[in-house]
Amino acid sequence: MKSNQRLYIFIYFNILVGVLPVGAQTFLMDSCLISCAPGTTTFSSNYLFSLDADLLEWNGSSWTGGWPSANILLPPPLNKEPGCRAAFTGSGTLWTTGGEKIAMRLNQPLVSGQSYSLRFTYASDGTGANGNFSPVVYSSDTTSLLNAVFIDSLPAAGYNWINNYLSFTASVSQNGHSWIFFGTNANTSSGLMGSFCDACYPPSQATGIGESALIESVYPDPFRNYFTISFRNAYLSGASVSLINPAGQLIWKETIKNNLQGSTYTLYPGTLASGIYFLLLKPKQGSIVSRRIIRE
Repeated sequence: MKSNQRLYIFIYFNILVGVLPVGAQTFLMDSCLISCAPGTTTFSSNYLFSLDADLLEWNGSSWTGGWPSANILLPPPLNKEPGCRAAFTGSGTLWTTGGEKIAMRLNQPLVSGQSYSLRFTYASDGTGANGNFSPVVYSSDTTSLLNAVFIDSLPAAGYNWINNYLSFTASVSQNGHSWIFFGTNANTSSGLMGSFCDACYPPSQATGIGESALIESVYPDPFRNYFTISFRNAYLSGASVSLINPAGQLIWKETIKNNLQGSTYTLYPGTLASGIYFLLLKPKQGSIVSRRIIRE
């Protein structure tokens, strides 16, 4: 339960989850954090889950939907375009007992003995920030920490953006885990975790391994009546393309009928409300690809 406290520390992260050896890639299903609507309370969907974390959205000049007393002033790392998402996580000493966390679902479970790499970009900010936040990382087979396995904590961030990689090999106890938790623990201060979508971060950081292997680009973005996917060396006949709204609801779905390799495919999703959508590309074989797209 949150209360009005004096000390807040904030963290943004960019995360790239990928299997290091050549083969099927593992990545976060909703790297854009758009499958839940922003708010000051907990949130959940098929792809995101919070343990008392608050989901925020950048409106071009400030964060909205967050805890009012947090006084978050730091904009997204590289620019101030609207639509960037973030999740506030409070500490176990000042906010929720045991700390606050956000869980993000992987497209495929962890495999014992397999190596993975996670990339973070983060910084401290907010009322009373002490520049010494060290985010903790767990894996779990559910959206509960009951069976969670601690992976590691990241070096403390100062008031400037820093980047860190966290690599690990899944243990026997992590086999089958499909959720990655990030946030605070019982003894550290608060933080803010951000998405790594195209509008907020450069393509090299915004694109996960699975996405870069299949999709060259999606355009126009924003789109009106149609959008085109440019594929990169992938046979995608029979693949499905879906659009999910910020509430996590399936809005539209189509199956690609042509056999493509390094080509393009134009889709006409019909009448849609203006706003941000979560595009899912699901090949007949291989990993699901996720991407953020805007309808004008």
